[in-house]
Amino acid sequence: MRAIDLVCVLRILVWPGGKWTYRELAAQLDIGLSQAHDAMQRAKLSRLYDSNRQLVRKKNLMEFIEHGVKYAFPAYVESEAVGIRTAADASPVRDLLTAANEMPCVWESSLGNTPGVAVAPLHGVVPAATRQDMVFYELMTLIDILRLDVSARQVNLARKLLAERLKT
Repeated sequence: MRAIDLVCVLRILVWPGGKWTYRELAAQLDIGLSQAHDAMQRAKLSRLYDSNRQLVRKKNLMEFIEHGVKYAFPAYVESEAVGIRTAADASPVRDLLTAANEMPCVWESSLGNTPGVAVAPLHGVVPAATRQDMVFYELMTLIDILRLDVSARQVNLARKLLAERLKT
């Protein structure tokens, strides 16, 4: 499994109307058509996607996100940067926790203007792809909390919010 596989599955999960094509998925994420197809084939092999019913296997996805994402795709705080808020410094978690007076976590990107400490996104396409869809953005920021493996309070809140969004 690759990071782009998880990004593709999550993008499909929140696809408006539920019907998507490989061409549309590739365009939404600014990746090649073959890359989108290969990602979904790996997602099928990983049991995160049922190609026969064209459905994301939400229970399997949630299990992988909760228990595997921090090991398969760990995130690290890097140097200072300017970009888009992520992890506990982004909505919806930021709205539920008391501010800690620390520099926020950001994806370094010319699309954002928030100074903070850089966290590499799950995949390079994430900052641009999330600008188009707030629900997708929230999913990716919640996953970053789990990838960073920060405080138990933040991790538990992220798990709860992800479960609500995945409706598992």
